[in-house]
Amino acid sequence: MKDHLLESTDNDIVQAYDEPEKWPNEVEKNITFGEKEIRTLTNKIHLNERNIIRAFRNYLVDKKVPKNLTSLINTVHTIAVSTSECERGFSQMNLIMIPQRASLLVKTVSPLLVIKFNGPPLNIFDPLKYVDS
Repeated sequence: MKDHLLESTDNDIVQAYDEPEKWPNEVEKNITFGEKEIRTLTNKIHLNERNIIRAFRNYLVDKKVPKNLTSLINTVHTIAVSTSECERGFSQMNLIMIPQRASLLVKTVSPLLVIKFNGPPLNIFDPLKYVDS
């Protein structure tokens, strides 16, 4: 499992591809630029290595992101680089699931967590506009 997770060096690779202005000069003349890094990423996230490399070569020449490359970009951008969001979620769940409320069902706790993460703070929440009179 560990070999499928991105490491901090992989995150550096992704950031480098997001910032072409930091690439070496005349990178389009070096047809193998970035292939080693792309192989590493595609193997970890199980994408078609050959198609992604071909798309990246097209990107180097055309400076437009080909459709085949978007799968790698989107996948890598959805991977969390830290566990802080997960830890925050467990912390909020522990605040809701106190011993006095241990009988709460998942179908009850889940909406409470959604409200906690996405809703406004209680001190500015106005429930009257959501209640029919």
